[in-house]
Amino acid sequence: MKKSLYVSSIVLLVLASFSYMAQSATGEKAVNDTRIVTARSSSSANLVSVSLQKKFREDFGPVTEVRWELGKPFTKAVFTRNGRTMKAYYNAGSKLVAAASAASFDELPQAAQEQLRTQYNDYAVVSVFAFEKSVSGYSHRTGLEGNYLVELNSYGKSLLVKVNKAGETNQL
Repeated sequence: MKKSLYVSSIVLLVLASFSYMAQSATGEKAVNDTRIVTARSSSSANLVSVSLQKKFREDFGPVTEVRWELGKPFTKAVFTRNGRTMKAYYNAGSKLVAAASAASFDELPQAAQEQLRTQYNDYAVVSVFAFEKSVSGYSHRTGLEGNYLVELNSYGKSLLVKVNKAGETNQL
């Protein structure tokens, strides 16, 4: 039950990251209780804790531009690594709990591609994210590693579909 709640929280954070956010004049964005801070260096406008910045550098190395989304229960870092957009989720103790990278529809297992084309033929693929199996030697235990999240849209109706390693789909 606890693991299911934890996984659901991560999935909801990923879904929220697809939402539209209005930018304020200060360079920060706000969505509900989430504050977004863009930092071009390790000095993140004093809104991200030093311990979290340090842990992020240990996990991902030097990254010149990180957009932090400060929220509960997780803080999310959005950045580019090796040419791919990535998202890293940290808990209140600055522990990495999940990492996802942008993926393409073609990277999904063949069975999932066929099922999505058939079952959701009226929907367009908006984005695909792959949960990483490991980041800098850190092995995730969220149950999401190796899975994908696919956002679909049809005439303003959005769906989020989880795809597992075997190619099975599950609408969230």
